[in-house]
Amino acid sequence: MFRRRQDAWEDDYRMRRYLANASDAAVAQRFRDLLFNYHNVTAEGRLGIVNDRGERLKWLALLTHILQEFNMRGGIPEDATSRDDLPFITFPKVPKGFQILKGATLPDRTLIKLGKSEHMREMFFEGRIRISAASSYADPSLNHAINDDELSIFTLALRDETTVRILDKKTGKPGPIIPLLDDVMVTESVYDFYVYCMSDKYDYRLVDDFEASAMVVVHDCGTFSRKLSRAIREQLGDDYTYMWIPVYYVDPYNFDHTRLSGHFSKHFRFSYQHEHRFLMVPKDNRTEPLPPFFVNIGSLTDVATLYILE
Repeated sequence: MFRRRQDAWEDDYRMRRYLANASDAAVAQRFRDLLFNYHNVTAEGRLGIVNDRGERLKWLALLTHILQEFNMRGGIPEDATSRDDLPFITFPKVPKGFQILKGATLPDRTLIKLGKSEHMREMFFEGRIRISAASSYADPSLNHAINDDELSIFTLALRDETTVRILDKKTGKPGPIIPLLDDVMVTESVYDFYVYCMSDKYDYRLVDDFEASAMVVVHDCGTFSRKLSRAIREQLGDDYTYMWIPVYYVDPYNFDHTRLSGHFSKHFRFSYQHEHRFLMVPKDNRTEPLPPFFVNIGSLTDVATLYILE
């Protein structure tokens, strides 16, 4: 017997109503985060939906869940979302992310750095790259695509799925179960570290979201990664652990414990950025500030292409 995918998603949510204890404000914010990632911007500047089928189905399932929750609460509030919660729509003008390509088609496998034209020119022609501490991204003056607490990640232990006991100090054995009144927020925090962030998938919306006027698109990712890694290691030495790794985007209600890390996990509201990051983590968990520094890896004209908004 044929069964609609939406029916299955609705049944899944009824079986595990993970938003039952969330506040109205938290549910509304989650709705906005889901819409922000489910949509994109087309080449004409219209509102579209994500192209990747797997991603599209993932967001549709989560949207089905939250619509179920809204229905259980009496419907979607009138102020639950607004146009500001969607990607920047430019129609009838084409988006900057389309303009900047000038008709070019990007390779399937790339690493992309967006920024101001003067900084991207330095990166492309001279190989001059600025490395910053993760803590520096918690600056409220940064735009919404960049500003984030990179030193902590939170998840939620659901009341109905969590057992809490207090250990007996004398015997070391667990005591009776303590009933929880609500879901429990669990925060994983790390000491400061250096991070260099790029995107490994292009979307027209990124140029506007990052307020960029240029981008460097690396097509020889292996050569670029080796050159950057070598230059950073020469400056920082053996006191750091180094990793190139894609970011794991965390849904606080639905996540894989084995992939959770304060160094390479971010809230799923940033999923559309498809971030790939180079981590430089101090081995001694130092608490003093980590100042920014520059490395020079030489011209990138043989491994990348520079795109500038005219």
